Amino acid sequence: MRLLSFALVWPALLAVGCYGEHGRGRVDAGPGDAGIRTSCNCCGRLVPVTRGESCELVCWPLCVPDAGTPPPPGCEESATPRLLDQLCADAVYAGTPTTIPVAFGGEGECYCGEQVGCRAERGAEPFVLELTTELCAGELLCDGCFPFVDGGCTLPALEEGLWEVRNNGERLFTLGVSPRGGPRPEWGLSCESRGASNIHACDHTWPPRPVPAETRICHPTAASAGERVTLRVTEGCASCGTFAGPCDVEVFDDIIRVTPTLLEATCTVDCPGGGCQPQPHTCVTPPLPAGLWRVDVVGSGIRSSLEVVDAGQPVTPGELCTFGG
Repeated sequence: MRLLSFALVWPALLAVGCYGEHGRGRVDAGPGDAGIRTSCNCCGRLVPVTRGESCELVCWPLCVPDAGTPPPPGCEESATPRLLDQLCADAVYAGTPTTIPVAFGGEGECYCGEQVGCRAERGAEPFVLELTTELCAGELLCDGCFPFVDGGCTLPALEEGLWEVRNNGERLFTLGVSPRGGPRPEWGLSCESRGASNIHACDHTWPPRPVPAETRICHPTAASAGERVTLRVTEGCASCGTFAGPCDVEVFDDIIRVTPTLLEATCTVDCPGGGCQPQPHTCVTPPLPAGLWRVDVVGSGIRSSLEVVDAGQPVTPGELCTFGG
């Protein structure tokens, strides 16, 4: 387990129901707390920890808005259907309703006071989870804006296995459900970023398949603690009939493990130039604590590093690109 000293900062003040903003609930913790505590109070839930763990980091996937609270007054009129950009889970266990972090947004986007609306229900088909999501317009006065809107989505009790997640009717994510009563792993978090839209005049394959080894990854050389980092993976030679599927970013110990995927059109697609073209994938981490992280792109042989400095410290601009295959 990595040694952490990190205060996770979320830029807004309010979190209500399944309509979550940028903030989260109360965490009874602070920088350096893990060296003296045996448990963390994650918004009223005591979670056992070992020395060296950060309560902020342990609590991040647990302190999501509670279910059942109605949206704020006027939100029903101002809500707009929108697809999620990120879905995260540390562990979802069979037979147990679970609230997981979800988010709208991305690098270069701007939000202030907006909220996430999310409703989850079992689909008509086996191992299909239906999410209905919407963005509620904000009414706060802000000095700045933020690239993501964070919220929570409460899932019903699910069976063990791999679930297909449909968001507003579209197949967008996958979700693994662990056995009931299984051991809780050491801290780790897996976030899936939404892939590209299917622009072809036909359906596409499912589940997603791994990207071949001929890839490169580009990311900032450094970032600030508490921020998400955008990783850009490019497949060197992709068929015109394929497009980017969801990208899974798993964070544990000092490792960022990136798994980009592909989806393929079920119809024949005419491809100029021999049918080989670069295929971009956008992969986004969860908020990261300070430290030196190793970045690993699964199946490519790519190894790079990312420095995350303490919040408030200067970040030297720059980009690092590493090739594999």
